[in-house]
Amino acid sequence: MRIVHISDTHGSLPNGVLPKCDLVVHSGDFFPNRKRKDRVEGENFILKEMEFQRDWLDYHAPIWLRWLRNVPMVISDGNHDFLPLNNGTYAGFEGRLDGQVFNITNQTKTFKGLVFHGFPYIPRLDGEWNHEADRINLGELTKAIPPCDVLVAHCPPAGLFDTDPSCPGKGFGNTALTTALSYGQIEVRKAVLSGHFHGAAGIDTMGIQGVMVSQAAEAMHVIDL
Repeated sequence: MRIVHISDTHGSLPNGVLPKCDLVVHSGDFFPNRKRKDRVEGENFILKEMEFQRDWLDYHAPIWLRWLRNVPMVISDGNHDFLPLNNGTYAGFEGRLDGQVFNITNQTKTFKGLVFHGFPYIPRLDGEWNHEADRINLGELTKAIPPCDVLVAHCPPAGLFDTDPSCPGKGFGNTALTTALSYGQIEVRKAVLSGHFHGAAGIDTMGIQGVMVSQAAEAMHVIDL
């Protein structure tokens, strides 16, 4: 299967024409967010983000579908994604995206014999964004990942493509995921597709215990599995 892996588009379309592929995988931060200056003290932050992202998708869904050219796409949420889901499709868009765009956040879906699972959680930042988890909860959530061929995890395993330009040399990835893959605590048979850290994209074909790791924040990787 040929996969085009993208991540952290934050409301932008990927540059250029979609390469020939069987499936597009987006590993989170699909949506834009409001600017901080537009927030109002005392507002319901989550509700306002949901409304903003729903309005954005209402306009941009046809643009994404044209770019996809009938190729299916799976998405697993990132920490900037707030729009709720309804049976794997963004609520209110079942008739327009259903059958081509699937959200697999905390769900498992099979394409052409490969099992994909979506894992949106990231190490806690400051509590502002979605799917943040403290160290203990992140460890428990990671160990509960079901067997799959491809794990679509917004945050990469610690030690691989997890640096932040503001803190050179220091990694901020999911330590529990690195441990779970290294010691066989979870079963991921082929690849981890991730994002989250802008400016740190890359591919390690051997990854962890032979499991490929692709980090495609603001990038596009073509992968054959």
